Amino acid sequence: MLFYSGDLHGSIDIIRFHPDTWPTGQLLTRDDYLVILGDFGLDINFNQDEKPKWFLWLDKQPWTTLFVDGNHDDFEWLSKLPIEDKFNGKVGRASENIFHLRRGEVYNIGWSTFFVMGGAHSIDKQLRTFGIDWWPQEIPSYSEWNYAIDNLEKVNYTVDNVLAHTMPSDIAKIYLSQNRTSWGTSLREKDSEVEKAFQEVILQGLLKFNNWYCGHWHPYQKWDYEKYHCYYNHIEPIHICPQDIYHGYE
Repeated sequence: MLFYSGDLHGSIDIIRFHPDTWPTGQLLTRDDYLVILGDFGLDINFNQDEKPKWFLWLDKQPWTTLFVDGNHDDFEWLSKLPIEDKFNGKVGRASENIFHLRRGEVYNIGWSTFFVMGGAHSIDKQLRTFGIDWWPQEIPSYSEWNYAIDNLEKVNYTVDNVLAHTMPSDIAKIYLSQNRTSWGTSLREKDSEVEKAFQEVILQGLLKFNNWYCGHWHPYQKWDYEKYHCYYNHIEPIHICPQDIYHGYE
């Protein structure tokens, strides 16, 4: 079983996974995956000698945590993670049970394929400090896009699902038109590099997929539009193997 949820922001929003708020989590095993759709550790300085308590707590939970990078992540820390082969792709190992899903990879998890591209534009970067809580690597590089294209070519540009932090610009405009009071309503957000890259480079008939899962926009409730799904505090289970139906999950 695979579970999706939106931005974690380190200790700020981790309460959603506490046994009192998500008792289902305590029924899971290491073969079940919780996917954080970006902004895994906003307020964390991983350069310190000891990892934060919330990180150690998450690592000890019964499931396996996977996360996409967002725009509020320590990219220097991410770049230093040991790289491992997992799900027929490359992952960054953050701990024994927490893994970074890297940009441009196509993974096989269960019976499903997943294309991953993290990153987004920070509309508040002028209020942040370079190397402390903002990094220019929030925007995917040309090399990362080229790596992604190479991997997509290998699967004929066809995957079951996309895991991202944000969404294509045309879909973002629809989202903003329906969610005026939600986070990220700046007009600049509609035309940022990542949204336009998804729109122009990937989605001009090249990439075929069934569902697009993302975070970033902080919807008060899970937002669905056609095959696009945006999360924040919501946690949703998705079956990735036929045998999941026998596990008794709700």
